[in-house]
Amino acid sequence: MKIAIVGANSPVATELCLLLQAKQREVIPVVRNVFGTAFLNQFSLKCRVADANNEEEIKKAISDVDAVVIAAYKWPEMAMSPKETWCINRKIVENIVKNAPQNAVVIYLSTIKIFSKKLDPSIQKIGFRPQYGKEKKQLEKIVETKCKKRKQKCFALRLGHVYGNNQKTTKRVLELVAGKSKISLAVPEGRISNIVHTVTVAEAILKCINPQVKPGKYTVVNQPQ
Repeated sequence: MKIAIVGANSPVATELCLLLQAKQREVIPVVRNVFGTAFLNQFSLKCRVADANNEEEIKKAISDVDAVVIAAYKWPEMAMSPKETWCINRKIVENIVKNAPQNAVVIYLSTIKIFSKKLDPSIQKIGFRPQYGKEKKQLEKIVETKCKKRKQKCFALRLGHVYGNNQKTTKRVLELVAGKSKISLAVPEGRISNIVHTVTVAEAILKCINPQVKPGKYTVVNQPQ
């Protein structure tokens, strides 16, 4: 089974490529340019170069896969307006769904930030911009609608704050605890979890590929934290 991960250069997606490969899956990282292949090639991953914003390129890159993980996301740049960024992100998901094989499973990596302060009072302070969660929710809907028209199985995985060997959050924690012989963490019993490890995300992706698992939206967090 071939699993394409579009946007494989992001810290989360890169780690997912390695974890899924370790589980003996055929992983195809799809990156935007040849420079993005350098790190992944060291682990014998056969990268494909394609800009998801370009329909012809992405069609060629994912034409033979059994599952597509959409990790691609365009972050805003100084010279770009929010509308321009939104149009790019919309085109990315539309191009991927439209050109994925008819029988391929589509998995969209979303975020628990769509729940806003209902889940985590500090959630609006996390990330590059407050509207990130709102935009992700809209993109979820586009993926769902497009897949429904094509009668295609799709999932939206709403990820918690991601931890893993390749994540900045993990590196900050390791710096804080470096040299300490004892670490105490006060986590109130029963508190809703708002974090997830990349190992858990990889397991969730494999569950989505299982024909018996019902498509839909799933919150993916570690329980307990």
